[in-house]
Amino acid sequence: MIKQHIVNILKRWPASYHLVSNIYWTLNFHHLLELIIGTKARERQWAGRPIAEGYWNNRDSASTHFLVEKIAALSPVHSIFEVGCASGPNLYTLAKGFPEAQITGIDINPEAVRYGNAQFAREGISNVKLIAGGADRLQNFPDRAFDVVFTKALLIYIGPDKIREVIQGILRITHHTLVLIELQRFEPDTRDPLGLGIYSYGNWVRDYAALLRQYVPESQIQVTRIPKDALPGEPWEKLGAVIKVVM
Repeated sequence: MIKQHIVNILKRWPASYHLVSNIYWTLNFHHLLELIIGTKARERQWAGRPIAEGYWNNRDSASTHFLVEKIAALSPVHSIFEVGCASGPNLYTLAKGFPEAQITGIDINPEAVRYGNAQFAREGISNVKLIAGGADRLQNFPDRAFDVVFTKALLIYIGPDKIREVIQGILRITHHTLVLIELQRFEPDTRDPLGLGIYSYGNWVRDYAALLRQYVPESQIQVTRIPKDALPGEPWEKLGAVIKVVM
């Protein structure tokens, strides 16, 4: 409560708020560790966080329904894969909309995976399977294995040291369409011409068009801003985007 009160006071002076926020996130323990060992620092953080129940209870959120609408527009869809699924809130709603599709998720948090699989079994949903693993550990999946592959607020935690490997792996297993709901750098920035990422307020923000052009023709890439009510709050209202690659 005290922390939120201080934040609310600082927001009255945007310049001061952004300065303090930038200092806070730059000196954050996990980011300092990330500077030393790379994305492994974030992976260790997320692998041990108690996120299972909280994420599951968020399965009726506006952002989840927004995502489902985007994927529903791609019908017919026979197989779906989420990278960074937590306990499966997005996949729960997708299973309702695509009861005949085979739906798979992978997440680095084994507790969330166990919890999610138990909840799907309890709900009698048999077309969803969650697997424990990292975003860079997709080697066991065949090329073009899934009609639709997607992420939602996952790549904001993947640093420049690993983003190329993750993107190449995701593209390899995508048969029809890749959908990324991530933080997009809309303005050019000479510090990062390849779209590997610029650290901003606790997240990695990048030009996904620049990144993806290294692997697919530009004509296959679409970048659009998300509506403000789909993922409300900073930084999503300013930088949130749907990045779509049609294979």
